[in-house]
Amino acid sequence: MIGDKIITLIISQPRSGTTTFCDKIAELPGHGCMYEAFNIDNPLHLTTQELKSINFEQFVKETILKTNWLEDKKYISFKMFQRDLLCFDELMKYNIVDNVVYIKRDYDSVYKSLKRALLTGDWATTPDRRRQGVGIDRSRVIQPDKMKTYEKFVLETKNWWKHTRETTQKKSLMYKDVLFTQVIDDMFDVQHCIEQW
Repeated sequence: MIGDKIITLIISQPRSGTTTFCDKIAELPGHGCMYEAFNIDNPLHLTTQELKSINFEQFVKETILKTNWLEDKKYISFKMFQRDLLCFDELMKYNIVDNVVYIKRDYDSVYKSLKRALLTGDWATTPDRRRQGVGIDRSRVIQPDKMKTYEKFVLETKNWWKHTRETTQKKSLMYKDVLFTQVIDDMFDVQHCIEQW
């Protein structure tokens, strides 16, 4: 916990429904979702050098407590992907996170969606976002020969799941597994998922 705020960590891979999950959380009263808080240009982003030199626990706590729009929120959540591994390991050294939600999608679907986004710059997660131009970033387009192989992607993803689950269990944190198909279901009760442990 941070003060009286309950912190939920969402662990996943890109293109697995986490933005939709976070959108649903953000609509709930008393909830604040920081989405990809550790990604570049976001509140908790740190370079590798900064990570080594900063008081990480103090930084995370102060950032969340000083963020005005989170002031009246009891439940705070944010998501982490494999690229956040260093920050994840640092985060797990402290008693900041209360519980963890794993959001999973089958490897084939994630890889195809990720490949499309990387090759086109279209990261929009819904048709509405695409129409609004949200998530369109042509500066992130890569050449096909730079795309990691499916085999490497699967191996790295499996290692990410294994490492985060083992770490979560060592800290005796409560966790839940949520499937992509559940997240996109209009009947999915995200409030119960986040609040009931």
